[in-house]
Amino acid sequence: MSEAIGTLGTTLARGLQHIAQVQDISGPDLSTDTDEITNHDSPDGVEEFIPTIKRTGEMTFPLVFLPSDPSHDNDTGLLAAWADRSLDSYVLTYPDGSTWTFSAYVTGFSNSAPVDGHLSADVTLRPSGAPVFAPPAP
Repeated sequence: MSEAIGTLGTTLARGLQHIAQVQDISGPDLSTDTDEITNHDSPDGVEEFIPTIKRTGEMTFPLVFLPSDPSHDNDTGLLAAWADRSLDSYVLTYPDGSTWTFSAYVTGFSNSAPVDGHLSADVTLRPSGAPVFAPPAP
């Protein structure tokens, strides 16, 4: 039997404020740049690399946009964070209790109002500094 963890019920908070109506979440995207150091003494003439900068990529998610919701609005929500260019603390919590904690800027907020759908937005967060993963408590 698989021990896969269902993701329905995953939450995202900015500071202590739960972000409402978040849908599919992607990220944080962790990667490491490399620098080629191949030289005339490289064993068997095979390329060699060293790791350099660790990258945090972006976190993206669509949401059901509720203009009057405090977690979305211009006063205290994601739109305010974008307008203020504020670096805020975020916590992504999975249903098993494990978390990603990171600081990020809102770098994208793209609205959509389709004729045959609902008001929505695609949000992009750009982490600054290292995200920290914490497994669920035993």
